[in-house]
Amino acid sequence: MVGLYAFLFTVCLFNRYKLVTGCKRIAVDAFDEKFMQNSFIIFQKLLVLFGFMLIGYLSYKKKWISDDTSSQISGLIVNIFNPALIISGVIGSVGNGNWNLVIMDLILAVILFVVLILISPAFVRILGVKKDERNIYAVMLIFSNLGFMGIPIIEELYGREAIFYVALY
Repeated sequence: MVGLYAFLFTVCLFNRYKLVTGCKRIAVDAFDEKFMQNSFIIFQKLLVLFGFMLIGYLSYKKKWISDDTSSQISGLIVNIFNPALIISGVIGSVGNGNWNLVIMDLILAVILFVVLILISPAFVRILGVKKDERNIYAVMLIFSNLGFMGIPIIEELYGREAIFYVALY
C-alpha cells in the first residue's frame, strides 16, 4: 500500500500539481476538485473490486470454483493479463514519456524500497509478530499488491500512459 501512495505522489507531479514551495502557491480549489473526482473514481473502482471478491467468495462457497480454479485464475492475472496491461501501457506512452520524470520515479522507487527494507524488521518486532513469521511479514510490508488493485485504479485515474510509471513499483 505504501508503494501505491508513493506512486500517487509521483503521478501528482506527473499531472503538474505542485506542493507549496517557496513563493509558489497551489490552486487549492482546482486541486480539491481533482482530489474529489479522483476519490470518487477510486471509490467506484474499489466497489467493483469488492463486488468481484464477493462473487468469487460466493462462487467458492457454492463449490462453483475449486482451489485449483482459484490458483489458475490468479496465475492468469499475474502471468498474462497484468504483463499485457503493462506492456500496452508502455508501448502507448513511450513517445509521450517524460524521461526526467521516469528517472525521478525510478529514484523514488529505489529510495522507497531501501527505506522499507531497513524499517520493516523493526516494525515487525514492534507489531509483536512471532519470530518464525517475521520474515513473511517483513516481505509483506516491503512489497505492495499493485498488480491486482493498483494497476487498474491508476489506469482509470490517469490513463494508460501512467501504467508505465506504476510498473516501477
